[in-house]
Amino acid sequence: MVVCQIVCQTGPQIQSKKVVTSLHPGTQYDFNLTTVFAGLRSTPYTNFTVTAINCASADWKVTNSSIKAKIEGLFSNGSAYNGSNVHVSDGRENVSFTGLYPGATYNISLVYEKSSRVFLQCEHKLTILPPNLNAHCEYWAAGYSVLIKWTVPEGEWTNAEVNVAGKTHTVASPETEIIIDGFQPAKKYKVSVTSLSGVRSSEPHVFYCQTDPRGVIAGSVFGVLLFGLLVALVVLIFLKRPDIISRKKSSFMGGSKVPNTQSK
Repeated sequence: MVVCQIVCQTGPQIQSKKVVTSLHPGTQYDFNLTTVFAGLRSTPYTNFTVTAINCASADWKVTNSSIKAKIEGLFSNGSAYNGSNVHVSDGRENVSFTGLYPGATYNISLVYEKSSRVFLQCEHKLTILPPNLNAHCEYWAAGYSVLIKWTVPEGEWTNAEVNVAGKTHTVASPETEIIIDGFQPAKKYKVSVTSLSGVRSSEPHVFYCQTDPRGVIAGSVFGVLLFGLLVALVVLIFLKRPDIISRKKSSFMGGSKVPNTQSK
């Protein structure tokens, strides 16, 4: 419910007021004020007022560099403040602030100016989306761990959220890396990295991380070399002592024809 309160002062300490309800937000209303005494009416005092706007109910479109919204109601211009950083929107219906600092919180105010009067229509505070992170991974601990790094982004961020294999890890700013263990060598894992600043970044950086395969490769090469060495040793024995097989054959064949006593 939007209300308007009109106050008039008839003496040093005497005030009277009238509250008007069921008005529309962001609307100009003209009014006349007349005093009556002993059946005599004064010349009407004519003026206007403008009801405020509820900025919190607007449909704000927020990215990591802009704030936009369609506002219903009267306003002349809007401003977005972040310290000494000021952005102005001159729209009469659409508010648009661009080129904002990612992850920063802005105080938004809308004003209406008419007849040398300025009406503060609303104030609102919004934190825009933090900057996106660009991450990559590196080999660590022979493939049983991964080192995930990201570059320092342009903007404000309080935490980075790293999700690997269904587990989430949080890193506080300004740290830009994390070591996560519990993996298997020569495996591929899906990783997502998201920045936080009261709100989450619009697009998490998603990539695949390959754990160190060198230990598995070295083990496979060692096994192949060992097998090759055993084969070469057997071949070498057969080449040097070819009579081993013939002796075993003759012993087996002789054993099948001669009685056990002679064989012994």
